[in-house]
Amino acid sequence: MRSTPLRRKVLLLDGNEATYALVSLRALHEAGFIVDLGIAIGRKFLPTIIKSHPYVHKIVTYFSPSVDEEAFVKSLIKILKQEDYDFILPCRIETQLALAKVKQDLEREYNIVIPIPPYDTLTKALDKAYVIKLTSEIGVKIPKTLILDDVRPPPLDSLIKELGLPFIIKASTELKAREPGPGKRYLVVEHTSQEAIFKRMYYRLRQLGPIIAQSYVEGRGVGASFIFNRYGELIAYTGHVRILEQFMQGGPSAIAMTELDKRAIIEGYRVLKALRWVGVAMVEFKESADGELYFMEVNPRFWGTLSLAITSGVNFPKILLEYFDKRPSSIFKPKKRKIFISLWKLQDALKQKNYVLEIIKNSKRILQS
Repeated sequence: MRSTPLRRKVLLLDGNEATYALVSLRALHEAGFIVDLGIAIGRKFLPTIIKSHPYVHKIVTYFSPSVDEEAFVKSLIKILKQEDYDFILPCRIETQLALAKVKQDLEREYNIVIPIPPYDTLTKALDKAYVIKLTSEIGVKIPKTLILDDVRPPPLDSLIKELGLPFIIKASTELKAREPGPGKRYLVVEHTSQEAIFKRMYYRLRQLGPIIAQSYVEGRGVGASFIFNRYGELIAYTGHVRILEQFMQGGPSAIAMTELDKRAIIEGYRVLKALRWVGVAMVEFKESADGELYFMEVNPRFWGTLSLAITSGVNFPKILLEYFDKRPSSIFKPKKRKIFISLWKLQDALKQKNYVLEIIKNSKRILQS
């Protein structure tokens, strides 16, 4: 029997693989949803799930799409035959991709809402090289960029001549990429003596697809996050700035603060409209020392500072589910300015000796704010 309008039922996936799934769990529970938490069999287990039990109606298990996509779909269908849900909410990209392939069939067969983009739209957003090209075509500023698809690395001197120093190389997709951080997902080349490590990193990243090489933009990270409904209309937005990142050369936020950068909101909106986006996404920018704003990438999922958006007054998981099928009469935006601190990412930052002065400097900026 379908849940009543006052107590809508959600199957929230990726509970043991994404911390923002647990943030979504709490936000939806506190908004009055009945939440069953999906746990992927054979994947890592987050100890914080134990603390989240008060928010969980029931835990259900399924095969991980990262291991066996066909088994994932079959196990999900089995769950849907046994339980009535109003929504399925995936959090990880791999789960979204697998669901996007069968989204229309599941929505029709089980009278359910899956608030994610079509498969073709999602795959385009995950192709960083495609998105950079699209962004440039619509006039959004990007760093000087080269797309490198040769199996062998180009001469370092030629890249320095084109991009200057420092420059960064990164994969054009993060699917199957290693955990965040320098030497894992990217490398910043600062001097010619790094040729050997540059070549090693090039071969490693090239296994994932073409490589993006860009002039490195030094400055603060700026994020603009959005929800678009099924019809491609804006429902909600928020923004944040990264006061401190996990790694000195870039990475997830260790400390972030609510801030609506008008340029980031406008340009982020333009990028997602060009992608014909629906659902949730965060668009990342870098603000250089001279105040210029440069597009970095699109994150087509919930992001690490999701809790900052929620405490600032924009409950993204709740709004996504409630308004995905509705025409907006107004647009949700932040009501308060809040600060987000990730203690374990801050701990990582403190281990980097050269980063300590930067941390002290940014800590003063937080107190002044």
